[in-house]
Amino acid sequence: MASFVSKAGLAAFFGLCVLLLVASDPDVVNVETIKAEDDVVYLTPSLHPDVFFADHFDNVDIFNKKWIRSQAMKAGVDEAIAKYDGEWALEKAGKDPLQGDLGLVMKSKAKHSAIAAPLGKIFKFDDKPFVVQYELNFQVHWIFS
Repeated sequence: MASFVSKAGLAAFFGLCVLLLVASDPDVVNVETIKAEDDVVYLTPSLHPDVFFADHFDNVDIFNKKWIRSQAMKAGVDEAIAKYDGEWALEKAGKDPLQGDLGLVMKSKAKHSAIAAPLGKIFKFDDKPFVVQYELNFQVHWIFS
């Protein structure tokens, strides 16, 4: 299984590296600032064959083929606000982005938003739990109601 370092881990490790370069004169110190996004390149993690579903949202073409934006209507509310018509996009993180790393972004404020994709293989709910794990990265302040 491939090993990987989380985005937060890389950001904490590389964050904003400050290199101190000592010149030939011991009284002179040069400071150079290197940003993490300048030299850390994101690589898509490889998937274990037992995984039923995974998406790293780093390929726009795969995203557009795989994901279905909901066209559902919420029951019992005024028709003007019943639509699930929120917009989705793939974008780099607003803070400390890695080169080539994208994420799923909910673009619409105060809209119902829903999106779905099929599993890669059939899951039988016999004796195993179905666990969904995801990571959130809030880029702007949202008010949920």
